[in-house]
Amino acid sequence: MQVQFAVVFRDDPEGGYVVSVPDLPEVVTEGDTIEEARRNAEEAILCALEARIDLGMPIPRTQPATSRDATKAGFVTQITFSGSGWASA
Repeated sequence: MQVQFAVVFRDDPEGGYVVSVPDLPEVVTEGDTIEEARRNAEEAILCALEARIDLGMPIPRTQPATSRDATKAGFVTQITFSGSGWASA
């Protein structure tokens, strides 16, 4: 099963990037480079999914990546995960 999450990257005024995941509001992270921010986002998403599973919380139905949450100082992309045990609720 594959699960895709829209991921929003925004420029941090102090440098680097702040990353959020609209479908997982508990996920906010950062990185000095886009690559570091993406790696941190992947790790944060996996931690959030594991926590939701452990707590019996649903894994949200994901929305496709669009510009819905992007601003002039940011962009939206998708991160895809493959794994068993993740079920959309």
